[in-house]
Amino acid sequence: MEEMQENKRFMVRQWEEIRKAGGISFSIEQMNAILQESEVKMLDREELIARVVGYFNSCVKVAIDEDTGEKVTTWCRNPTKSGLALVLGIDKQTLLDYVKGVNSAGNIYSYDNPDSKRVVATEDFDVLRKAYSLIESFYEERLGDNRNNAGTIYWLNNANNTKWSNEQEFKFGTIEQRNTRPLSAMELPKLGALSQDKEE
Repeated sequence: MEEMQENKRFMVRQWEEIRKAGGISFSIEQMNAILQESEVKMLDREELIARVVGYFNSCVKVAIDEDTGEKVTTWCRNPTKSGLALVLGIDKQTLLDYVKGVNSAGNIYSYDNPDSKRVVATEDFDVLRKAYSLIESFYEERLGDNRNNAGTIYWLNNANNTKWSNEQEFKFGTIEQRNTRPLSAMELPKLGALSQDKEE
C-alpha cells in the first residue's frame, strides 16, 4: 500500500515538473525529422497514415488501470492543427485546404490534374479529414470537463481558420411592433387602474 502511495506521489511530481517546463513536446527525433525535411514530395497513402498515426502516438500515453488491469489510452498533450501539419511537411493553411478539398485560390482539387507541389494525393484527403476530426473530437470532449473551457471554445471557433481570431458577430434588425397610437392624458390614469386590477 505504501509503495502505491509513493508511486502516486512520484507521478504527481512528474506531472508538476512537466507543467512547469511548458508541457510535453515533440521528441528530439521528431523535431530533427521535421527540421531536416526540405524536399516536398508526394506521400503515398501508407506513409501518410504512418505519419498521422506517429503524430497521434506522440500525443498519447498508454496506462494500465490499477483496478481493472485494462490498458487505457489517455492524451498527454493537446493534438493541434499545426502539429499535424508539421509532421506532414506542410503549413496549416495547406492542411486546411486539403481538409476542405479546395486550394487557397478557391479551386477544387482535381483527381486528374494533380498539383506538382502537393504532398497529399486528392484520393488520400479522407485520411486528413479523419485526423482533423480526431483533433476536433479532443477539443469537443474537453467541453464536458469541469474547468475553464474558454481555450477549448476558442479553438473550436477557429477550427476552420488558419489565423486565430476572437471575433463576435452581432445581428441588428428591427422588431416588428403592433400599430399603436399614443395615449391621451385622460387615458393614462385608466391604464394605471387596469394594471392594479390585474395584480389583485
